[in-house]
Amino acid sequence: MGSRSSRTLAALAALQTQVRAIERGAPVTGSVMGATENNQSWAQVWSLPFGVAGLDACLPEGGLPLAAVHEMRGTEGALPGFCAALLGRLASMDENARKPVLWIEAGTRLYMPGLVPYGLTPGQLLVASGIPRQADRLWAFEEALRSGALAGVVAELDEADFTASRRLQLAAEEGRTTGFFLAGQNRDQNRGQNRGQNRGQNRGMATAMTRWQVMAAPSAAVSIAAGPFGIGGACWDVSLIHCRGGRASRWALNWKDGAWTDSKWEEAQPAPTPVAANTPVAANTNAPDNNSAPLPLFAQSLFVRDAG
Repeated sequence: MGSRSSRTLAALAALQTQVRAIERGAPVTGSVMGATENNQSWAQVWSLPFGVAGLDACLPEGGLPLAAVHEMRGTEGALPGFCAALLGRLASMDENARKPVLWIEAGTRLYMPGLVPYGLTPGQLLVASGIPRQADRLWAFEEALRSGALAGVVAELDEADFTASRRLQLAAEEGRTTGFFLAGQNRDQNRGQNRGQNRGQNRGMATAMTRWQVMAAPSAAVSIAAGPFGIGGACWDVSLIHCRGGRASRWALNWKDGAWTDSKWEEAQPAPTPVAANTPVAANTNAPDNNSAPLPLFAQSLFVRDAG
């Protein structure tokens, strides 16, 4: 009886997954009862797993739902890198072979070489820069999602009301393209135009498939001999704020060798006390005494900044 009950629950879960997928306009292949370990199920194809068990378990299909629009918030030094990693993973999927990705920004701040460590090569990335009007960026975002020619789209926007949010979602379903709505990342800091003008007005999307908060976090401990100046890989403090059919939670995610790993918060190490100018290293009692001392990662912005 127990075995039969387990099979019934598994069939119901698979059916719910297919229903959610049909609502997003994605194709359904195979049968509900026919998904096995050797036969990749529909849910595995139409979601993007992070590869972190605890995170994927909080998402309704074992990964980030595809053909949908997700709202992303966070700090300038952390959020672009996290989204670039998502775009790189999307572009590497078999279903998206030879499809580029698009980044829509208000100014010209994006630093292309900074995206390479996250799996985005210059040949994969298209950038639409210098679009100061919110309405124009919103229109470009919708059209890009609907085209079906892209593996993924990132757009830096302030807000989208219920009608605009629904249009974006329908466009993502029609084009089977995944979109990321970067709320509050569109101020042009190169030229200083409208600096601070939009504070308090970045309300984001009225409706979204998921909502995320991404902040910088200390990287895992590494030795100085492990890399340049002992700097570890990127690490993010990631919070899933809302997810339809999922549950909210929080993780520390490291990025290494093109993949995420879950980092324990207690492993983060404080920075050693800086050495004053013209002071011998031996005079700093808090300085590392060998080449294996851990050093934290300092958040690196992917944006070009003003010289002044």
